[in-house]
Amino acid sequence: MAPTRMPSNIAFREPAKLKLLLNLTAARISSRDGGSGLVLKDMTNAFSSLFVDAAQSDLRLQPTARPVIDQAPFPIAMNDDFDGELRPTDGHNSRDLGADEILQKNR
Repeated sequence: MAPTRMPSNIAFREPAKLKLLLNLTAARISSRDGGSGLVLKDMTNAFSSLFVDAAQSDLRLQPTARPVIDQAPFPIAMNDDFDGELRPTDGHNSRDLGADEILQKNR
């Protein structure tokens, strides 16, 4: 039997109200099975050229990913990205959308 393709990248079904903020996906984010949540400031039309090598699952941001670099409109609670690099915490620099943070030295 062939696997069923999900109609969205992120589907949440928790009954508690979730906050889904600043995600970077290639498809819509949706609730299912009665899930509820706040979906805010996500980019749901991400294209592969934003990433180092999307075909090989290297989803670190390219230094040229201008549509998402420094585009987080408000502080987020996470102070580091998925591979442990610190996000700006000085209150003067914006953070990047998605799970990766491009460091200033890599831009």
